[in-house]
Amino acid sequence: TDQGFALEIKEYSFISNLDAYLGNSGSGVFDHETLELKGILSKGGQDYLYDGNKCVSSYQSPMEKGEEEVMTLDGVDLLVKGLQSVIP
Repeated sequence: TDQGFALEIKEYSFISNLDAYLGNSGSGVFDHETLELKGILSKGGQDYLYDGNKCVSSYQSPMEKGEEEVMTLDGVDLLVKGLQSVIP
């Protein structure tokens, strides 16, 4: 979304109000104006509204409520270095 923004900044990630769904994890998150890569989508919130077991509609959270977590590039770098230390 071109209207997404960070709501909470953590050490190696930030919480955003991006419009993302199951399966979008691992996608790049870019600055809308500069096209600069800001991080990698790592986890999200509720995707759909259900009526029993049947999907009724796409869940739309309020813009001021962030449910999508984005790992920053520093976080990705730290993760890769950690993996490199345990994977031959």
